[in-house]
Amino acid sequence: METGTKETGAFVTVKDESLLNSLPANTSMVVFCGAKELTISLFDRDKNKYLLLESFHYAHHNEIEDIIPYLNNLLDKDPMFSPKLRMVTLVVDTAHYTLVPDTLYESFKREDYLSFNHEIPKGETVDGFSLRTRGLVILYSFPAMLRQMLVRKFPAVKVLPSVAGLLESGFLMYRNKTGKNILVNVKQQSFDLMIMEENKLLFLNTFPYKTSEDFLYYLLFTCEQLGLNTETMDLQVSGEIDKKSGLVRLIEKYVRNVAFVKRPDGFEYSYKFSDIPSHFFFNVFSQQLCV
Repeated sequence: METGTKETGAFVTVKDESLLNSLPANTSMVVFCGAKELTISLFDRDKNKYLLLESFHYAHHNEIEDIIPYLNNLLDKDPMFSPKLRMVTLVVDTAHYTLVPDTLYESFKREDYLSFNHEIPKGETVDGFSLRTRGLVILYSFPAMLRQMLVRKFPAVKVLPSVAGLLESGFLMYRNKTGKNILVNVKQQSFDLMIMEENKLLFLNTFPYKTSEDFLYYLLFTCEQLGLNTETMDLQVSGEIDKKSGLVRLIEKYVRNVAFVKRPDGFEYSYKFSDIPSHFFFNVFSQQLCV
């Protein structure tokens, strides 16, 4: 594993040795794109195995479209990301999303559904992704130019919001667990908070934060509003955050039971991935559940 600065540029590179020879015929690629993060993974569908992960962090950017030139350059210069790839998925890490029960969903109203909760930024398009087995449709917006750039390289590219994979993993992780189950997925200056009970989604939101105190405020306020006892509840953490970081120490000061998730079950991972903490890139790996 190669690692770099988390402030800008290359953060983690993990590559299975088999890729030095050739790319497996049935390989899928997931491009995970946020305002401050670009992560690409390659997955051997025949072996059900992750072979590669490359992640880049850009702490000085604030909009997803800022990442487009970096993504375009990366896809152009590396022959491994060939247009011959059979399945390519763009995952958009956005806070502009809302959930609608599929029984009430009408596709021609998707802008109306989303604008009820969010102001749709100029230049963004609204799309919907259906979690059919969960009875939910996720409405979300993202820069139209991002898909346009990828379509030129991969005409059949599929797009989905990052919370889709997080939800699927949550439903699988907590399907046999009782009580309220809380997952915090930590990102650069934002975090996803998901709460489930008896295999039902109670709460899902993405909060911005600049300081650890901001983070703690949103977490504790949500727990208070939902009647969660921080002395007895179990909180699981995922994301690229050190277990000994100041933020984790602050959370542990107010929440008694804090644990870190493992990589999503059901997949194989190259032995190279053992160098990465198991809670890192949880949501990136989870996207394969929706592909």
